[in-house]
Amino acid sequence: MKRERFSNIGYVMAAAGSAVGLGNIWKFPTLAGQNGGGVFILCYLVFVLVLGIPLLLGEATIGRHAQAGPTDAYRNIAIACGQGKTATKFWTFLGFTGALANLFVLSFYSVIAGWILQYCFKVFTTPIGTMDMALFGGSISTPVTPTIFALIFVAVTVMIDVKGIEGGLEKAAKVLMPLLIILLIICAVCSLSLKGGIEGVKFMVVPNMEYVKAAGGLGAVALAAMGQCFFSLSLGVGQIITFGSYLKKNSNLLTETYAIPALDTGVALLAGLVTLPAVFAVSTITGIDPASQTGPGMLMYALPQSLNVAFGPAFGTILAFLMFLLVVFAALTSTCAMLTVSVSYINEFKKVDRKKATIGVGIAVAIGATICSLSNTDILGSILIGGRNIQDTLDWLVNTLIMPFGAFFMCIFIGYVWKTDNAIKEITNEGKLTFSWQKMFKILMTVVDPLIILIVFLSGIGIVKF
Repeated sequence: MKRERFSNIGYVMAAAGSAVGLGNIWKFPTLAGQNGGGVFILCYLVFVLVLGIPLLLGEATIGRHAQAGPTDAYRNIAIACGQGKTATKFWTFLGFTGALANLFVLSFYSVIAGWILQYCFKVFTTPIGTMDMALFGGSISTPVTPTIFALIFVAVTVMIDVKGIEGGLEKAAKVLMPLLIILLIICAVCSLSLKGGIEGVKFMVVPNMEYVKAAGGLGAVALAAMGQCFFSLSLGVGQIITFGSYLKKNSNLLTETYAIPALDTGVALLAGLVTLPAVFAVSTITGIDPASQTGPGMLMYALPQSLNVAFGPAFGTILAFLMFLLVVFAALTSTCAMLTVSVSYINEFKKVDRKKATIGVGIAVAIGATICSLSNTDILGSILIGGRNIQDTLDWLVNTLIMPFGAFFMCIFIGYVWKTDNAIKEITNEGKLTFSWQKMFKILMTVVDPLIILIVFLSGIGIVKF
């Protein structure tokens, strides 16, 4: 069967869509607010260059060379490089962890996306001036409604992906990504017009060491920026390897790789311009301390309250709807990408028809999402693992263990198994393209980036502290 292919723009939009998600719209502004604003963003941009671009390029190179998803890609290249049976099994397992990680993420990510989807409707049934954290807490702790919205989100994701790479994922990405950017710009303009909003912009772009000191020092801020870069770009879970496998062999991996973090970072900065000005406006509009409005508070409380006072209940409701809608779009671009990784594993490695594989994975995600949703209620809320409920446990497992594991050994694979010279041949299309920083690529993939990933991992499990 002929393998489907991304167009060049389709690959960029789909890959950027996999990176752009709740981490950009929700987590990035929160971390910027908690970690010194302008200094955090400066550190983040440095890590995008040093960590993000090389790892994205490495993953795409593996996928395009092997023309297969992570499991087959690692296995086939390992065999071609003369790896023994035991080593080949390990590399095959490394590919499998990506499929498993995406399944886990989809389970809890769909629940959070369902909360946002629920609020798209709630703004028209609940006066936005009365929206507070008590309302949000009550909305997610009931067993039926949040679960239904999570399952709706899963169903929409499956409906898109069941149409395949060209007819489903690529078409959706080409529509959703431009819409997301347009909505972000509209919402950013509205946030910037809020009384006191300019203080949020100053906080975001002007380095202030007093903020850094309050956040725990430069080391803590840099570590937070490093982790956000790593996780925002979905490194180590096979998404870019999978997408790269659908690229044409003569595509330009370099220019396409540069475009992905550029879009991802641009969306994150736009999200900051949407959220932080509104959060700072809260202090002048409602008298609420902006420092208390982090995480869910930014989106579910500070924004609706600010918009209600600034623009009135009618227009404010429309703007609040647009803001929630753009977060839904961001989440959908990510879930479609995640589902593709797990589907590719079932389709290619287990030789199951793609449509059947998509529906099967969708059912598994629906079950996982139901369990995660109910873990926030009295039904399953008493089940704790290390003090975390089921949803938070899956989140910790993927972000703290599986992603660093996958990215670290991807670097080892390119640097010491496949060898960077062979990767460079693939990147340059056998010497036809110029790769001006190939010496730096070798150093980053074999020494610098594995060390950075190791620091992220040790920090995640509490061994390294700054």
